[in-house]
Amino acid sequence: AAGIARRMLAALVVELNLTHFDDSLGDAVLDKLAPVSPRELRKTLLDCLGYAVADGRRHLTAADVRLRPGPGKGRIGF
Repeated sequence: AAGIARRMLAALVVELNLTHFDDSLGDAVLDKLAPVSPRELRKTLLDCLGYAVADGRRHLTAADVRLRPGPGKGRIGF
């Protein structure tokens, strides 16, 4: 999962033209990203980048990883 997150972040940095942004992920960031599914990882990383850039930083910190609660298991309602 760490490799996927690293590759995805590197691709987002290029896609968003964040030329001076450090695309490395520290252990604390990776630990917080661990429960995120690959399907949700891109959205989560985009949010993280937004928080970091808005805060004037050129790298991600664990505080940038703000996980959204999942919808949980829905009931069918018969």
